[in-house]
Amino acid sequence: MLWCDADLVDFHHRFVSGLLGPLLCEPEVDFVKGFYNRPYTDGEGGGRVTELVAKPLIALLFPELTGMLQPLSGEYGGRRTLLEKLPFVEGYGVEMGLLIDIVKMQGTSRMAQVDLEVRHHRNRPLTELGPQAAAIMQTVLRRADRGLLGVHAELPLGTTTAAIEAAERPPMLEVVEYLRRHADRSSVLPTALTR
Repeated sequence: MLWCDADLVDFHHRFVSGLLGPLLCEPEVDFVKGFYNRPYTDGEGGGRVTELVAKPLIALLFPELTGMLQPLSGEYGGRRTLLEKLPFVEGYGVEMGLLIDIVKMQGTSRMAQVDLEVRHHRNRPLTELGPQAAAIMQTVLRRADRGLLGVHAELPLGTTTAAIEAAERPPMLEVVEYLRRHADRSSVLPTALTR
């Protein structure tokens, strides 16, 4: 399974082929993250939440992940046999949740990073990054200590507030309908597709 951010300005096939390469050619790789050059637009640099929130929290709480060049790149993929065992955080915390859960489950030895060259997408104004940053912090801190934070929080934004939710979907291997459908299809799928 692969994911690519939806707000890319100039989507290129290398995003898909780059992520698929290690999964198709390296049997020991279960999860792959993209990294790229993100040119500045409108005088602002990209990756502000990564540099100001994600990387410092990783360094403090999950140092095994400090080698991830862009933990919030938006481009990543993995084998179903791994991903179906993991919960998925809803919203902005999904990548951090996956990275931390994978490290806790099997370390970093089965992860790969690929250079996707250049990536362009819209930069949000700084005032719009608060909810994203809060969701990432909430995901990381809850994985460091489940009792540390609640599932719901309110972030003040000028005269309004933004709801920050740490809701998670359960691992697919705990969803009865998925197990039923997977059992029905697994007998007809080629072995390479069921890995």
